[in-house]
Amino acid sequence: MPDITITSLTATGGAQQITLAVAVSDGNELPYLQLAAVEIWAASVNDRASAVRVGEGPAGQLTHTGLPTSATRWYWARARDRSGNLGPWFPASATAGVSATTTSTALAPGSVGSTELANGAVTGPKIAAAAVTADKITVSSLSALTANLGTVTAGSLTGVTITGATVQTATSGRRVTMTASDNYLRVINASGAQVASIGETFSGDVVMSVARDSATPAVVFTNTSSGGALQLNGLAIISAGFSAQPALTVTGSSGSGNNHGIRGRAIGGGSGLVGVPAASGGFAVYGEVGSVAPFTGSHDGLIARDAPGGPGDIVIDTGRILMRNGMDDAVGVNALAETVADPRVYGVISRRVPFEAGALMAAFGPQAAALRDYCAERFDRLVINSLGEGLINVCGRGGDIAAGDLLCASSLPGAGQRQGDGVMRSSTVAKAREAMRFTDPDEVRRIACTYHCG
Repeated sequence: MPDITITSLTATGGAQQITLAVAVSDGNELPYLQLAAVEIWAASVNDRASAVRVGEGPAGQLTHTGLPTSATRWYWARARDRSGNLGPWFPASATAGVSATTTSTALAPGSVGSTELANGAVTGPKIAAAAVTADKITVSSLSALTANLGTVTAGSLTGVTITGATVQTATSGRRVTMTASDNYLRVINASGAQVASIGETFSGDVVMSVARDSATPAVVFTNTSSGGALQLNGLAIISAGFSAQPALTVTGSSGSGNNHGIRGRAIGGGSGLVGVPAASGGFAVYGEVGSVAPFTGSHDGLIARDAPGGPGDIVIDTGRILMRNGMDDAVGVNALAETVADPRVYGVISRRVPFEAGALMAAFGPQAAALRDYCAERFDRLVINSLGEGLINVCGRGGDIAAGDLLCASSLPGAGQRQGDGVMRSSTVAKAREAMRFTDPDEVRRIACTYHCG
């Protein structure tokens, strides 16, 4: 047991705290037996058995903080030397603690100033909820996580949540505003006109709208790193009524020959347009600089649901055209080719999917809802390769194939064969890009080719 004696312990109640004064007698000259700290134990009843340690420190004055108003506590103290030895309790009796009670009144106005508080002395856990309101505080600056301060005028404000009727960057001129009534973000120009919004229907059924108020682009996306400047993800909602909701719609609305929908270009590389106005030809896609690569030209087609046919098979036009739209689009019913050198060849199947009544197909305009429903019940949709390069299914009924041989339809449904000469005809489907040998005339293989069906 250390040769350290606690000679006195007093307690004085204050505003939500009790101040303790401890005196000790330490006669040890050996360093390892000298005082390390005085432990302070407190209980809400006069019984040391229920006490808990609330602090420790050197002899002198210690403060027990964080107490409620009108709270009584009983205290005991004991010394601990540098070797960890504990001295006797003071007071010695377990039921004779030194007591004090916190005050029952709030602090008087002006009683706590800069001299009473050390920097960082008051933190969030030290202030009860709703204890400090706007009429209780006057400061030159304030930083808080969450506060309801009424009207605040400040050079700068740092916070997590700002709640109010109107939040705006300025009272007039160019500004950004948001109101509690609808929570829409609006951008106002120097003339007081709204030029952009996020969240409201500002110009049509949109989430964000931007209006240009100068000759410069309304929106510019720039990325100087390795990623793209803009990525758009959208869910297409297309019904039998032919109302499409794409991820991105760009419209050139002036009608002039240079008011294209989209221009895409790369410095030192190619340049192309999407949505060319009628005065410049009305093209869907137009290459200004460079070419289109890789190139495969495809047609829309329809095939009976119960008919055979899959990727690589040759199909013909049956002569049954179901729908026309303008001068550029017509779609008809197709079937597998099964006649040698059939001149009705239309191309090679790339993909086959169920026909959806609401899906986009250029030959079906918005007025064709009934025909769309009819086709959805009876047909699958085909993507048919007719120009460019790709693959084709071939058989050995025309003999082995050499690179450069022309290919036509065979009597094996869907499969092509060597044409037998080098004359390009209406029945020519493709030209082989690689050789193929067959072990049986009905063996079917898939080879690379260029398409020549038109």
